[in-house]
Amino acid sequence: AALETLMQATDEVISASEQTAPEDALMNQYRMAMLLLQTTASLKSGSTAAQQIPQSRMNPILRYLNDHALEDVSLDHLADTFFISKYALLREFKAYTGITIHQYVLAKRILKAQELLMQGEKPYQVGELCGFSDYTCFYRAFRNRTGMSPVQYSHQHHA
Repeated sequence: AALETLMQATDEVISASEQTAPEDALMNQYRMAMLLLQTTASLKSGSTAAQQIPQSRMNPILRYLNDHALEDVSLDHLADTFFISKYALLREFKAYTGITIHQYVLAKRILKAQELLMQGEKPYQVGELCGFSDYTCFYRAFRNRTGMSPVQYSHQHHA
């Protein structure tokens, strides 16, 4: 049943991605976020390691990453802030969410970049606003995640 739900959500995201109106793009971002949550929940429920990690230990870390994803957040800083070793943090975060801290932060940055591009921000400025060190890093990450360049995305989704 869980796999069927994930497949259905994936199909919805894929078919909605063909829509070009800005409101459709925003709705698809919502669908994508829900798909990520469903996937994470599915992975978590199937993983005994994730079941052993107290939710109360990961929630503050996730909240912190959500609030500071566009900033330069180092693993050392996170470990010091939450009084956990770097290695335990990496291991527990991956077991709890199904992805690495880097992948999580990158996904948050790309979602913010998509939002800014739809609002009409210039692609070369968006990378910097979203915490990327230079345009090349932003371009590569954005293209890998969305399948198109920031300029293409901007042209396709800007109202």
